[in-house]
Order: sequence, then structure tokens, then C-alpha cells
Amino acid sequence: MIRGGEPVAPYYIPKGEDGEPAKFLKAKPLTDTAKCTNCGICAEVCPMGSVSKENYADVPGICIKCQACVLKCPEGAKYWDDAAFLSHVRMLESNFTDRKEPEWY
Repeated sequence: MIRGGEPVAPYYIPKGEDGEPAKFLKAKPLTDTAKCTNCGICAEVCPMGSVSKENYADVPGICIKCQACVLKCPEGAKYWDDAAFLSHVRMLESNFTDRKEPEWY
């Protein structure tokens, strides 16, 4: 939210387990082709339409790291191997799992 031309909170910078900024903008999910049955669920659930419908192992579009394709794959064929992204996920899981009350600015 912006008030008077200034943001009310700092821009979010993802961090890894070490507290340092984690850079994973170009990270994309990978596919274990031995497990993939070409069901197409990954392409259907991708909110960005980034998974190729011709080759489900290919992610040519922009990935927003929502993990929908990984979570919905019935065979467990989609996965991440980007160290910075996985470090960020672990940091979120260890620091932000408790339910918090909403804050109003």
C-alpha cells in the first residue's frame, strides 16, 4: 500500500536460512520424466500458464514460485532443486508457521 507516494512497509526481500537475501528469480520447477505420466495436471493448475502443454517437463513461461504444479502432481514428478529457493522455503517454514492476527496499517 502506498500513502502520499511512499510505501507504508519496506519492499519484501526473500531471505534464506542464513538471513541473507536469496536470489531465485529464474528458478523453475523440474520434472522427473521417469515419474511423469503426462497427465497435464501441472499445466492445468499453473496460474501463469507457464507449463508447456506439448511437453510438461518444459516451463518456458514466467514462474511465480507458487508451487501449484509441485503440490498437485499425483506422481511427485515435479520438484525444485534451486538451492536458494529451497533455503527460502525452509526459512519460511521455520519462522512463519504460527498463525498471526491481521495487522491494519
